[in-house]
Amino acid sequence: MRIIQNKKTGAARIEFTKQEIKILNKKGFFYVSPKAMKHLTNTFAMMAADFNENFNKKEKGLMTHYEEELKVK
Repeated sequence: MRIIQNKKTGAARIEFTKQEIKILNKKGFFYVSPKAMKHLTNTFAMMAADFNENFNKKEKGLMTHYEEELKVK
């Protein structure tokens, strides 16, 4: 999986490998081991800090609620 952010707009594209798509189509989810989860959360934290630099003032001020369903295209 790769997440690529457009630095001009702040939007991002999430790309999955063919193997990841195959797993999602078959199971509908990914299993992540504790060790992999540690690395994944560290990576997301670094990405969050980097990606926030590319949001406009309005987007930087948005509040996120854990229960919210994210809308993706």
